[in-house]
Amino acid sequence: MRAALLTTCCLLLAAGCAAEPRTTAAEAAADAALAGRVETALAADTTFYFRHVDVTALRGVVTLSGYVGTREDKYEARKLATNAGAVRVVDLIKLYREDKRP
Repeated sequence: MRAALLTTCCLLLAAGCAAEPRTTAAEAAADAALAGRVETALAADTTFYFRHVDVTALRGVVTLSGYVGTREDKYEARKLATNAGAVRVVDLIKLYREDKRP
């Protein structure tokens, strides 16, 4: 009985893991190119400072994380990522607080 329950749990776990589609080599290359375009756009912007923003891409969804100085900086980073071809932008950027800086 216990072995049957363990086997059932293992099968359900394996089925759950198999449900997540894997990224193909072409998708990985497209995501790397997209992340590169976003990073280039952020680096090229001379008005804002984005050196503390990290960029990752997965299936066309760009995730921005790190720190910027103002809400306007956050908006601009999202806009640049969208203009670089992101399907969707996940914004995990936090604002520096003047009183919290080291």
